Amino acid sequence: MRLIVALIVLALAGSTALAADVKRTLALSGLTCAACSAAVRKALKQIDGVRDVTVNDEQTQAVVVADETVPPAALIRAVEKAGYNATVSGTN
Repeated sequence: MRLIVALIVLALAGSTALAADVKRTLALSGLTCAACSAAVRKALKQIDGVRDVTVNDEQTQAVVVADETVPPAALIRAVEKAGYNATVSGTN
């Protein structure tokens, strides 16, 4: 019985792993210090499906690796909710 349950759990987990990751670049504005970058990073990481966030202060951009089901608008909303502005400037 435990084997059957374990196989079902593995099968269900495997089906959710089929979604591909997408790398999106966000152009940011309104950042004035390292604390701003940290706030943006934290806001983006709280979105379900976001795997990694890198904020580059010098280029005022964030690179987000997320599940393909995460809409770009959700990323922008999270940045705006943190008090900054963002636009999607690229997808890889």
